[in-house]
Amino acid sequence: MAMLIATCVAFSPPATTAAISDLSNTAKITDLRVDYLDSPLGVEHAPRFTWRLHHAARGVALQSWRLRVSADDTFAATSLRWDSGPIGGATPPSAVYGGVGRPGAAPLESNTRYHWRVEGTLADGSTTTSTATFRTGLLKPGDWSPSAWITGGLE
Repeated sequence: MAMLIATCVAFSPPATTAAISDLSNTAKITDLRVDYLDSPLGVEHAPRFTWRLHHAARGVALQSWRLRVSADDTFAATSLRWDSGPIGGATPPSAVYGGVGRPGAAPLESNTRYHWRVEGTLADGSTTTSTATFRTGLLKPGDWSPSAWITGGLE
C-alpha cells in the first residue's frame, strides 16, 4: 500500500514599499546574542554577534546594518572599540568582532563589560536600533595572578 504525503506551503508575497513605509515604526532588532548567548559573561575570544529583525509585515529585510562595540553605553568616539561600518542587508545578520588589527579599533580587554549596538536601515530609510552587553573573561595568563589557589594543604 503506497502512502501519499502532501506538503502544503503557504506563500506570502514580499511586502510592498507602501506597506513597509506604513509599518516602519514597528520594525525592531531583537534577539541580540553574543556567541549565541544573551549578555554572556566570560567571553574569551573574538565574539560572534547575531540578531533578528522583527517586523509586522512579511518579507521585510534590512537594507543595511552597522554594528558598534563600546566600553560604555554612550558609544562616544573615545569609548568606541569597533565599528563595522555600513554593511549591505543581503549579508546575514551576524558579525565577528573585528577590532584587532583595524585602524582606530582596539582589542578587547580582560574582565571588561562592553556594550554593543546594531543599527538597521529599512527600504524606506527609517532606522531601528538595539543595544546589549557582554563581559570578557580573563584573557591573559597574567590576569590570573596573584590568585590564592585552594590546595587543601598539600603543597
